[in-house]
Amino acid sequence: MQQKFFYKIFFFVFYFFAINLYSQDLKNDSLQTKKTLQLFLNEDSLVTSITANQDTIFYKQKSVLGATLSSMILPGTGQVYNGAYWKAPVIWGFAAYFGNIVIQQNQLYKQHRDIYSASILKFPPYGDADEKRYRDFYHNQRDQFGWYLFVTYFINVLDAYVDSNLSSFEVNPDLNSQSLKFTLKVKLP
Repeated sequence: MQQKFFYKIFFFVFYFFAINLYSQDLKNDSLQTKKTLQLFLNEDSLVTSITANQDTIFYKQKSVLGATLSSMILPGTGQVYNGAYWKAPVIWGFAAYFGNIVIQQNQLYKQHRDIYSASILKFPPYGDADEKRYRDFYHNQRDQFGWYLFVTYFINVLDAYVDSNLSSFEVNPDLNSQSLKFTLKVKLP
């Protein structure tokens, strides 16, 4: 008997609090509204009025340190953390392409370096000029694509940092609602 009574009380309290919590309206919550100062240009006078924005929604800001560090450790994870899922495969694609080219150019550089070193013994003192030119070309290409790989990594980290900082930035689709409009007429000769 006492258990049935306990269950009825528990159900009643739970039901009462659940309805009470669910019925709160977040749009009219005083914590989410902020007062703004609006300036209206009215012919010769400047009229000010204080209004409360009921449309303001506060978003939780992403962790800047978390996005940046995750992007430093594994490129692309900062973009996934920030919700920009389409950027991660782009970063991975560029990194794979530039990394592959660096590896290929390094192998060709080593191959032509060894051939040129052997040609110095055959054709002293300068060796084969073509092999020297190939060696220098592949060396420069390897270094150039190494820089491209580094720039891809740097842009990845920078994008994760900026995107996490701007995660709580609200973009209002109605840009003209609270802006001052000025008309400037210029007569050209």
